[in-house]
Amino acid sequence: MSEQDKKIEVDGITPIICVNLPPGISPKLAKKQTSQDEEADTQQLFSGGIAYVPNLRSNNVSVVHIPTARLITNIPVGNGPFAVDLSPDKSFAYVSNFNSATLSIIRTLDNRVVDTVNLNTPPFTAVGSSGVKVTRNGRFVYVANFNSNNISVVDALQRSVLTVIPLPGGSGPQNIDIRGSLAYVTLSLANQVGVIDLNANLLVKTINVGNNPADIDIATTRPLALVTNLLSGDVSIINTNIAESSPNTITIGTFPGGISFSPNGRRAYAANQASDNISVIDVARHTQVLTIPVGDGPIGVKVNSSGKFVVVSNAGSNTISIIDTTINQVIETVTVGTFPLYLAILD
Repeated sequence: MSEQDKKIEVDGITPIICVNLPPGISPKLAKKQTSQDEEADTQQLFSGGIAYVPNLRSNNVSVVHIPTARLITNIPVGNGPFAVDLSPDKSFAYVSNFNSATLSIIRTLDNRVVDTVNLNTPPFTAVGSSGVKVTRNGRFVYVANFNSNNISVVDALQRSVLTVIPLPGGSGPQNIDIRGSLAYVTLSLANQVGVIDLNANLLVKTINVGNNPADIDIATTRPLALVTNLLSGDVSIINTNIAESSPNTITIGTFPGGISFSPNGRRAYAANQASDNISVIDVARHTQVLTIPVGDGPIGVKVNSSGKFVVVSNAGSNTISIIDTTINQVIETVTVGTFPLYLAILD
């Protein structure tokens, strides 16, 4: 941890806006800054799902076999890893590094970093790289840059920045999801979601949502996106066919971060940082139906492809919780790196 990191202080509930601490972090978690030793183990068991968990403070990605709750390895990456997404063929994991404004490329076959793309290289600017998403064909990687208010477009074959997409000044792009030819990015400081035309690489529309939108997930079974709103403690609902939000929201816990649909789209799971639990949302009824206690300060959440497991990163306790959805309980807790954030699942 740098001396600059140690000096960070957070008061009240103002969203965090600084190079060393990423957006969407509750005041409680903002004060937690510790360190953890790294481990190395290159063996990998793909059956049942592998979680790739970015650890902001230990500058590595923990790789965990979900069914056995076994830590496989910790992979050193850039400074301040924020989020992970996987290539469609599952060959590569792309890690956005908030503090160094880089993109680490991990080869999943042997869990090694094979390349690092500097997003902040002339003529392009990137500061505070946060959410990351790979296009369905695997050709491009889109990285939201919170502090420079733009999106880096990376050519996955050339492993270089192709262009940047400008966004409104002070909008604070945080997380991103893609469906078809459109990308949706949470603009956390503007209380909006931006809609990006991927054919033109331009912002074409903004959608009003709640207070300080953090994460977004788009269902694979219907034209529906859900957005967690950090400061209003609710979820906004977007119809992606018409790119409009509903006036109704779903009330959940305090300081919600990540959100993830189940494969069939009937349930969604949202991580509540200050409530230390997961909200289970009935999508059709637009309501929270139960909460599941997890670790301290949950932020990232993902459902595996079978829908059996939900994996939650607990930034305050440096663990992940593995939930069995058949009983809606945590069945395993695994220690990972320091301050885990937005994970991805390979399965």
